[in-house]
Amino acid sequence: MRSTKERRWIAAVVAVAFLLRLFQSFLRWDEIALAYAAYQEPFVATAQQGDLLGLMGTYYGLHPPLYSLFFLVLGGLWGAPAAWLLFSAAVSAAAVWWVGLLGGIAAAAILAVDPLQIAYAGEVNNYPLLVCWVAMMFWATEHAVRGRGIRWLVLSGILAAWTHILGAVVLGVCLVRVLLRNRREALQASALCALGILPVAWKVWGLIGSGSTYGQEGLDWSIVGAGIHDKVGLWWLIILPASVAAWSGRRVLALQAAALFVVILVLIAAGVAAPHQQPYWLILGPPIALLVGSLPKAVPWLVAAAGLFSIGPELSSRMGDLREDLSRERAIDLVLTRAGESDAIWLVAPALEPDDDKRATSDVLWRFSPFSSAPAWRGPDDSFDFADPRYGQPRVFGQRVVHSSVDVVQGTIEEGCQRVYEEAEAFRESVGWHLEANRRVWVVLYNHSPACDMLGGLRWAMKPFLLADLSPADPSESCMAVGEDRGLGRDWLCVIEGRRE
Repeated sequence: MRSTKERRWIAAVVAVAFLLRLFQSFLRWDEIALAYAAYQEPFVATAQQGDLLGLMGTYYGLHPPLYSLFFLVLGGLWGAPAAWLLFSAAVSAAAVWWVGLLGGIAAAAILAVDPLQIAYAGEVNNYPLLVCWVAMMFWATEHAVRGRGIRWLVLSGILAAWTHILGAVVLGVCLVRVLLRNRREALQASALCALGILPVAWKVWGLIGSGSTYGQEGLDWSIVGAGIHDKVGLWWLIILPASVAAWSGRRVLALQAAALFVVILVLIAAGVAAPHQQPYWLILGPPIALLVGSLPKAVPWLVAAAGLFSIGPELSSRMGDLREDLSRERAIDLVLTRAGESDAIWLVAPALEPDDDKRATSDVLWRFSPFSSAPAWRGPDDSFDFADPRYGQPRVFGQRVVHSSVDVVQGTIEEGCQRVYEEAEAFRESVGWHLEANRRVWVVLYNHSPACDMLGGLRWAMKPFLLADLSPADPSESCMAVGEDRGLGRDWLCVIEGRRE
């Protein structure tokens, strides 16, 4: 048990952890946040239909629906994107609390400044929540080993399994440790957990036989290492040897961490997990923090200081860049000034970074307050699959329907960056719905120059429609360029007013 004084210091560390994660969550208010939120909408739609039994089986990939349930509740209580971002930051910081209760203030400080944990702390997905349950499980395991009962281990284990399949893996590792100390309690806990996670196990068992489950490219150490280095920087040169140095003093904990490490590698090698993505490695954060936190007092604090030094300046620099970008003129500023209150907006920006990049920001999306309600817009009579990115996964900001997509055209790219346009039916169908509802559609293309012929593709997609005359000096140019080129091209703005005869 921790003294009251120790708990207060741990709480102070948690507050610092939350502040760091808060900065990251603000920076992650970008187009990816909207895309991740779209993965939760099938669950939300099922709940709105009153299909409670269907909710238990509404997965995306191998991700059980507990996070989706929290997402649903947050939408009902607030409905603003900030709720998604703040929730992830809060549960990521909560993991620091459980690690502190078990390993002390130094262990809490190490997890608080862990660059990998902070990188994912603002994501609109289930990984920050998973880390919270994992940290709680390690604390609950020690609770059980010391003869204080298994209820917390059972609770955290079931919650973790309902959050991600890796949660069940961590539960198994923790139950093995209890088994070594108290066979009777371990068997009781195993039976209760098995009952609680049976629906998850049944669903996952069915997915194991699906070929799509093994669609990733397999284990490539160079890709894995590069991805971790991009998010952790040189901190791994400190945390790794410190973890090894703690092995002799915390052998059981080190074996648990090693077992989880091997499981992650097996999942990557089997093609279940992607080598270029790092969220799976987050489950190693709590045991590594506990290991390093057990070293002589000066060592863990030096490790924590190195982590803070590596992440603090980067967060400050990115916040400064975002403030500067918000001060320059962009096409979206004209839209928000000139568009009607109920007009529709379609934001188009290509994906220029890898899909697991956590350093990108979006000053364009920051023109829309994340603190205002943004319910999903599903078209007339729920007429499309909201998770289908071709429809721009639209949400309503104020009275305006806002779509966001990486392109509006599907096609191929030939040699010399020449595009072959094949179809834009989802875009054209969506625009048609808005025109029928007497909405103009303001299309904003931005950050596009590194991609191939985005403006040409947009013009091809808009051929069936009448565009507003935005360039009276050049009647042949129906769209207008806005702002300066800072390396990613000038923004382009087009306004769709009707259909051609």
